[in-house]
Amino acid sequence: MGRRTFESIGRALPGRTNVVITRNESFEADGVTVAGSVEEAVSMFDPAEEVFIIGGEQIYNQTVGIAHRIYYTEVDQTPRGDAFFESPDTSIWLETSREEHDGYRYITYDRNRFKIS
Repeated sequence: MGRRTFESIGRALPGRTNVVITRNESFEADGVTVAGSVEEAVSMFDPAEEVFIIGGEQIYNQTVGIAHRIYYTEVDQTPRGDAFFESPDTSIWLETSREEHDGYRYITYDRNRFKIS
């Protein structure tokens, strides 16, 4: 996660490794490992591990090109905000599951292995 996302949550998330990506070399926080870039953060994990990117917008934009799966929450509202994640491009991403709820849905997209960029 990016530093601003971490600060909005206010603490490390329990039961998992938390990596905060920031250019601020003096940043420290309890319960997190700090990385100076997306590349550094990704290199901390075994390539076979499922690593979750939880925001924010800049981090999403830097990682969507290397992602294999997107867990996407679609809501039936238009909340105010200043950060956005575009709907996955269905020429690149295949919907593999959908869970409907009242006013929102969870959708899983997997990268189309046969799409040549």
